Amino acid sequence: AALPGGAGLRVLRLNRLGLSNVKPLLDVLNMSRNLEEVHLKENNFDSQSLSCVFQVLTFHKELRTLDIAYNPPMTCHAVQCLHRLLCRNTSLDSVRVTNTVPPAYHEALKVRTGINRHAAVLTHGEYTRLKGMFEEINISQTGRLQPEELVRWCAASGIPLKRTAVFAADHAVNLRTSVAGPAQRQDM
Repeated sequence: AALPGGAGLRVLRLNRLGLSNVKPLLDVLNMSRNLEEVHLKENNFDSQSLSCVFQVLTFHKELRTLDIAYNPPMTCHAVQCLHRLLCRNTSLDSVRVTNTVPPAYHEALKVRTGINRHAAVLTHGEYTRLKGMFEEINISQTGRLQPEELVRWCAASGIPLKRTAVFAADHAVNLRTSVAGPAQRQDM
């Protein structure tokens, strides 16, 4: 069923309302399957309530952003429910959890949202294979491919590669890195 007058509802903002009863929210979420953003920041939703929200949001395949920051601290079980949501709903690539999810879980959630963010370009399996290739090529173990390493690997693998193309690509990456600065650089 669609929410009357809300069939096109894309963004739901219920920030700073002091909400604690999740039942009316679940009804709205169930009727609004086209949501792209759900903002529930600074309310009083407990772990059990948020777990119910996560379960309902599993079926929102358009959802990209979820903000649950500054709600009461979540239990380990609720964090597992959030992680399950991220694994099942790969369109969800931005989750704000400040002061709601204990810091010990932030890295795992960050990794999962990163996987989701890049899933449209690169599947997890492709990423794993690419990472394995990188580790195989990176003989120096510097965390950065040297042109010579790539040339040697291509030759050993029977992949034709012109040395000038490798150096041109390396120059472009180094130029982009020096322009972006070290804080914005993203190596594998």
